[in-house]
Amino acid sequence: MRGAHIFLRDSQSGDLWSGGAQPFGVAAEHDEVVLSEDRAEFIYRSPSLITTMICWSPARMMARCGASL
Repeated sequence: MRGAHIFLRDSQSGDLWSGGAQPFGVAAEHDEVVLSEDRAEFIYRSPSLITTMICWSPARMMARCGASL
């Protein structure tokens, strides 16, 4: 397993999901990436869960605030 992964766990049943298809390799019902200037949205729908992960670009956010890194 390479890189960083986000996992979600049902505290009652113990079921485990990843925020996307990796690292489990489970095919999604729907898998989409939406790119914009300041972020990327990763949308993943499995048979029992929908996740949306948003990754913001710090440089673009700081520029909007008039600051610099």
